[in-house]
Amino acid sequence: MKTVTFILSIICAGSLLAQTYEYDLVSGYTEHLAKVKINGKYGYIDSKQKEVIPAKYDDAENFSEARAKVKLNGKWGFIDKEGKEITAMKYEEVWSFCDSRAAVKLNGKWGFINRDGNEIIPCKYDKTLFNFTESRMGVKLNKKWGFIDSDGNEITPFKYDDAKSFKENLAMVKLNGKYGFINTSGTEIIPLKYDDARSFSEDCAIVKLNGKYGFIDKSGKEITATKYDEAEDFCDSRALVKLNEKYGFINKNGEEVISVKYDRAKSFYKTIKTTYVTLNGKHGSIDKNGNEVIPVKYDYLGGFVLSRARVKSGDKWGFVHENGKEITPAKYDEAWDIDFTTLRAKVKLNGKYGFIDADGKEVIPVKFDDAESFNDGRAKVSLNGKKFYINKRGKEVKD
Repeated sequence: MKTVTFILSIICAGSLLAQTYEYDLVSGYTEHLAKVKINGKYGYIDSKQKEVIPAKYDDAENFSEARAKVKLNGKWGFIDKEGKEITAMKYEEVWSFCDSRAAVKLNGKWGFINRDGNEIIPCKYDKTLFNFTESRMGVKLNKKWGFIDSDGNEITPFKYDDAKSFKENLAMVKLNGKYGFINTSGTEIIPLKYDDARSFSEDCAIVKLNGKYGFIDKSGKEITATKYDEAEDFCDSRALVKLNEKYGFINKNGEEVISVKYDRAKSFYKTIKTTYVTLNGKHGSIDKNGNEVIPVKYDYLGGFVLSRARVKSGDKWGFVHENGKEITPAKYDEAWDIDFTTLRAKVKLNGKYGFIDADGKEVIPVKFDDAESFNDGRAKVSLNGKKFYINKRGKEVKD
């Protein structure tokens, strides 16, 4: 069993006091409290590692809106940040709070409670979507879906075969095998005529008709004809499309701003301004205007670690920066990803191993008969029959 140890140090009258807390599990902090597990039970500690809620629960989740769901004797309930139970431990299932509401299941039916633990929407529904979005929730009753508001008022009849959560003020619904969209008032504003559809993203939605995909806006107007073999949601004003086994990108006007010519491609992401592409068996990256950032010339392009990626050219390996700059030429027989903590990457050349830094400099000579990647600040190496550990400067350290 893995033990996680906290050391709390306090300066007191010129002396250093230390207290150690040992847990089997410590989650990340949310709302200034962290879930911990000890001896099979769950509780919570604060930012000073003080146990503020005793570890007595059989299961627990992180806090959300100052409430946490906990399990005791096979039943779920909620506690506040002082550990006070705001509901009895009586529910078969519960979901975390969102928009001051939490879904709870009692006697096989779903309803909703508020932050005081009061059941404000009766437990009568067969199923619910995950959480309230835009103060609306899809719920299922007698095998049909409808929508309620956060007070439990029904805003649509229970008539739909399927439904998705509201996104950008619209929700996808399905009736008699066809898909369309309703607004937050429950009005069907985009006709239920599509064979498939996805939720809106950046004011656009993917729809499918007669086996082909296209895009519509929030009024239902077609941005593109339904002609693509595949399509992905818009991100950073670009959407990936596939036509005749080739990939490219369109903008929100439906224009193919990056030619549909690539053998493979990945969607753009808001935090990354380039994306992978493959053409004629070669790999590289492009920006949202279609300009090559990393030349499409490599036989392999790996995932980025600290903005660096391994590349292969022929049977040799090197590294390239996400801005396209070559960090080290493809000269190594093998190469491994950069370690986050030491900024070192293992490389192999002519049967020997060494390490380079994030700038491609060989900071630990390529001389070892064998080597492992860095772990906890050190790497195990072998030289002339001797096995030992080195630090990130290549100096031998104790095991």
